Amino acid sequence: MEEMGLMRTRHGWLALLLTAGVALAPTGVQAQEVPPPDYNFPIPTARPDKAGFYTAAEFVFYRQTNPIKEQKIAVRGLLDFDGSITADLNGTPILPTNGPPIIIPGTAVPGHFIGSGATALDAQQVSGPQSYEPGFRLTLGWRFEDKTAIEFSWMTLSESRYGAVASLVPPNLNPGPLLADSFLFAPVFNFPNDFAGQAQKLALGNPFAAYGIWNAANVMSLDFVQRFTQYDVTGRIPVFETDYCRCYGLVGARYVSLWERFAWRTVSENFLGEGGQDDVAIYNNIVSNQMYGPNVGIGSEWYLGNHFAATLEGRAAAMIDFVHEIAKYYRGDFAIGSKRARRDYKLVPELEARAAVYWYPIEGVEVRAGYDLMNFFNTVSAAHPVSFNYGGLDPTYQQTYRLLDGFFAGIGFIF
Repeated sequence: MEEMGLMRTRHGWLALLLTAGVALAPTGVQAQEVPPPDYNFPIPTARPDKAGFYTAAEFVFYRQTNPIKEQKIAVRGLLDFDGSITADLNGTPILPTNGPPIIIPGTAVPGHFIGSGATALDAQQVSGPQSYEPGFRLTLGWRFEDKTAIEFSWMTLSESRYGAVASLVPPNLNPGPLLADSFLFAPVFNFPNDFAGQAQKLALGNPFAAYGIWNAANVMSLDFVQRFTQYDVTGRIPVFETDYCRCYGLVGARYVSLWERFAWRTVSENFLGEGGQDDVAIYNNIVSNQMYGPNVGIGSEWYLGNHFAATLEGRAAAMIDFVHEIAKYYRGDFAIGSKRARRDYKLVPELEARAAVYWYPIEGVEVRAGYDLMNFFNTVSAAHPVSFNYGGLDPTYQQTYRLLDGFFAGIGFIF
C-alpha cells in the first residue's frame, strides 16, 4: 500500500512538471496558426477593393510658351507734321533788347523726322525670359468595386506677366544735340483729331506741329499677360495587373483656356509736363484660345518597395479651338476708341506625358510629386501684336506650337 501511494505521488509530480513544461515552451508553432492582422497599405498593387471617394490637392509650378516675336514699336525722336518745327530750327533768331526772342522761319519741311530713330521699344522686350508660375490642382474622384474610377480635376496658374518701358531718358542719358531723342515716336495713322494730344509739346513750331499722342510722346509702356486654366473629366479602366505592376487605360474630356493680352500705353504731355487722360492712348490685342475635346491615354504603375511607387502616363487629345481675337485702340478717358473682333475655329491636337513618384505613409494617404509635359499644336497667337492702322485694325495672327511644362507635388486621401 505504501508503494502504491508513492507511485501515485510520483505520477502526480510528473504530470505537474509536464504541464508546466508545455506552458513555458516556445509558441512559434502556435503563431503560425494565428492569421496576421488585416492591415493593407494602399500601394498601387494592393489597394482596397471597396468602392469609395478620394480627393487630392496639388501645388503646381509650370511655365508656358511666350509667342511674342520681334516688332519695332517706337523709336527715339519726333515727326514734324507741318514742317514748322524744321522751319524754326533753320530760321534766323532775332534777340531784341526789349522783348522776347523772335525767329524768322526758314524753309518748312512737312513730315521731316527729327532725331536718331534708334529703337526705343520693341514687342520682343516682353517675350521673356520665360518664368515658372505657381498654381494648384484639385481632384475629386470615385472608385468602383471593379477598380474602375472616374475623377474630375481643375488646374489653374497665376498669370504670367512681362513688361517694358521707354521714357524721355534715352540710353547713356544722351538726348542728342537738339534734345530730340528725349521724345518717342510710333507710326500710328488713320486716327481722328480726338487723339491729337497736346497742342504745344515743344517751344518751337506751330500748335500741333508734333501732331498725335504717339508723336513726341514722353512715356510708352508694354504689358503682356498670359493666363491658363484646365478642366478634366477622366475615367480610369484597369487593363492588366500583377503583384508589382498594373496598367490602366484613360478616357475622358478636357477643356483648356489659354488667354493672352498685349497692351501698349502711350502718354503725351506738353513742354511744361502737363497732360490728362485725354492725352493717353492705349492699344490692346487679346487672343483667347478656348479648347474642348476628348482625350485618351494609358498609364502604368510600379511598386518600388517601402511604400513607394512610380507612375508613367501618356495622353493624346483632339480639341476644337474656339478662338476670339480682339484688337482695339482707346483713349485713357474711354471717350473714344476703335475696335475689331473676330472668331475663328481650329483643330488643336495635344500630346501629354506625366511621370510621378508616390509615397503611401499610412493607409488612405498618398503623397505625390512629379513632372508634366503638355504639347499643344496649331493654337493661335499674335506674335507681331501691333497694328499701327487705327482705322483699319489688321494685326497678324498665326498658328503657334505651345509647350507647357512643370512640376507638381501634393497629397491625396482615400476614404
